[in-house]
Amino acid sequence: MQIDNIHDAIVLIENHLTEPLVLQEVASHARMSFRHFQRQFKAMTGDSVKEYLRARRLSSAATDLATSQKRILEIALDYQFESQEAFTRAFSQRFFQTPGKFRNSSFRNIQLNKIPLTYEALEHFQRGLTLSPTITTLPSMKVVGLRATLQSFGSRTDLSNLQKVDRVYREFDIRKFEIQKVILPQGMPWDYSINAVWYSPKQPSDEMMYLVCLQVEDFHKIPQGMETLILPQARYAYFRHHGHLDHNLYTTNYAITSWFPKSVYRLGNAPILMYHYHFASGTNDIYSEHYYPVQ
Repeated sequence: MQIDNIHDAIVLIENHLTEPLVLQEVASHARMSFRHFQRQFKAMTGDSVKEYLRARRLSSAATDLATSQKRILEIALDYQFESQEAFTRAFSQRFFQTPGKFRNSSFRNIQLNKIPLTYEALEHFQRGLTLSPTITTLPSMKVVGLRATLQSFGSRTDLSNLQKVDRVYREFDIRKFEIQKVILPQGMPWDYSINAVWYSPKQPSDEMMYLVCLQVEDFHKIPQGMETLILPQARYAYFRHHGHLDHNLYTTNYAITSWFPKSVYRLGNAPILMYHYHFASGTNDIYSEHYYPVQ
């Protein structure tokens, strides 16, 4: 299977992030000709081999900056950059902060970290994700739902985010039937929700807003404790996602760390929207529409 070959190559890359690595050797390890390997790697991951290797080295370097006392020059050389200046340029381009500011800041934009691609992630990319999104415009809509205030994706104290999201999502799943005048997509069951996240990689903030909600015709008899919001009309990059709920991480990481940096767009100021549909009740298998604002 091609996935086996590409995964073997990724394992080799991950084991050599701090060592010299000749790409022809990676292709040989994947049991492919160099040209065929380059084509297959790009088709399966959305990144060229060089792009993946550099993104992973920069992401691992970011971890070292945050968790070690190594000098920046030492980290730069560890991850095969020719100089501290070359490392600083590449790091700043990816994380919108110099290595020094990243190390000393209370805000660390770890959402831009490229996660290592596991075999499971490669399978998801092949079977459950559109690597090339559609650019579309979503109209303004009125929504009602439950809100959670999260620590920013880049905060040092974002460890409680998953628990907060899980808690508000479970409460919403129980109480969503209290919402009146709901607009459901045609043919969709009630086992459906919209998830909105306000996030900007270039404008660090200690907090971001998460809202799990449903679209409504108007704000009529709002259930106690729920909030109303009018989402603005905006242009979005639309990715189709199908698979386990946990695989949303792969989709989001791909969109932000692979697709956006190579596209002509920047992440916009409108909320990130995720429309979740559970087709098999009681399971974590979902169909999602991921919308990332573009500008």
